[in-house]
Amino acid sequence: MKQEVERGRPGALLDGVHTREVFGEGSLGFPSGHAAVAAALTVVASAHLAVRWTVLALVLAGVVVVGRMYVGVHLPLDLVGGLALGVVAGAAANLMLGVPERRRVPEDQGL
Repeated sequence: MKQEVERGRPGALLDGVHTREVFGEGSLGFPSGHAAVAAALTVVASAHLAVRWTVLALVLAGVVVVGRMYVGVHLPLDLVGGLALGVVAGAAANLMLGVPERRRVPEDQGL
């Protein structure tokens, strides 16, 4: 997708961007590979985790996304594209590999 879209990183597109990571000349930013991997891992792992651990996985994926923008290497749309790509890849993996059946918790027991 990066070669198809060919959008550079924020430092190449905007003035005054302070990057905290060094990339080669012509490095492309859309979609964020880190966001894609974080989203894919979260989707696959959440199929096997309890709700409270799924929330933690979502928070960790969010940290990755915010971190990539903080270091100045991605624009928000790069991250949204990476997240979308990762969710699709993770869902495809879950479809191919299958997911465990969740047991229903009686309502009087709660979470």
